[in-house]
Amino acid sequence: MEYEEFKRKYVAGFEELLADRPADLDKVKDRLRSLVPQLPAADQPSASRLIDKLALPETPAGQSAEMAEALDLLNKADFERGTVEERLAVYAATRRALWEIADRAGDDSEEIRRFSRGLETSENYLADPPWDDPQPTGA
Repeated sequence: MEYEEFKRKYVAGFEELLADRPADLDKVKDRLRSLVPQLPAADQPSASRLIDKLALPETPAGQSAEMAEALDLLNKADFERGTVEERLAVYAATRRALWEIADRAGDDSEEIRRFSRGLETSENYLADPPWDDPQPTGA
């Protein structure tokens, strides 16, 4: 196995940890460790160090679970792909989810609700752009 292929699998494992909460860090590390013997001998120490340092990102001190959930939701939402209608649906669904999180957030509720205001502005611009967007001309 080439080192670049290992790195792709490492990144996929890290993304799995981010996506699946609660994630099984030991399972991901064991799967990656099983790949190390397939690497050239010169690359094995580097791969082992990467695996040893692999960890779940910590929630910043003082950040509530609801704030972390809201930020994760914003990071994972794909506002760029799809038709205008599909993108509008993503904006609307994300705003609704933010309000649901804010409803149970306690002290962070107002800050989480503020996230939805920017989404609403983007949604409005997408639905009815306030500027003329000239169509590209053929070359």
